[in-house]
Parts: sequence; structure tokens; C-alpha cells
Amino acid sequence: MLRERCIAGDQLGSGDEVERSRSQHRHVQRLTNVAGVFRTARMLVQQAAARRKIQQNGASQDSQRPARHGPPEYSSAQSH
Repeated sequence: MLRERCIAGDQLGSGDEVERSRSQHRHVQRLTNVAGVFRTARMLVQQAAARRKIQQNGASQDSQRPARHGPPEYSSAQSH
């Protein structure tokens, strides 16, 4: 069911006021859109930083492990 908004005759305002209101609405909508773009960009930057951190942690853990030359069963068989 649609409801109609009723505005009293003395509160209609002039055409200039209506246009200013529309202009302000468009401006606020534009600001909202820009904020959404920044929010998305910030999220992408944070995700990239998290991926780099994970890769760096993985690389540092790899460098701390002792180097192995081949599977363990071959290394024990060669020593005998």
C-alpha cells in the first residue's frame, strides 16, 4: 500500500528551496559514493598487507628449518 506524503500549503516552500534541497541530496549521495570507494580501497590494501605478512612469515620459517637433502629414508640408507 502506498502512502502519500502530505505537505501543508504554507510549508511547500519556493522552487529555489526545493532545488536547493535536491542539490543537497545529490551532494550527500555523491559523498556517500566516494566514501564507499575509499572503504573498498582500504579493504583491498589491508588484504594485500595481510597476504604480504603471511608470505614473509612463511619465508622466515622456511629459512629457520634445517636443509634436507632428499627424503629421510634415502639419507639413512646412504649412511650405512
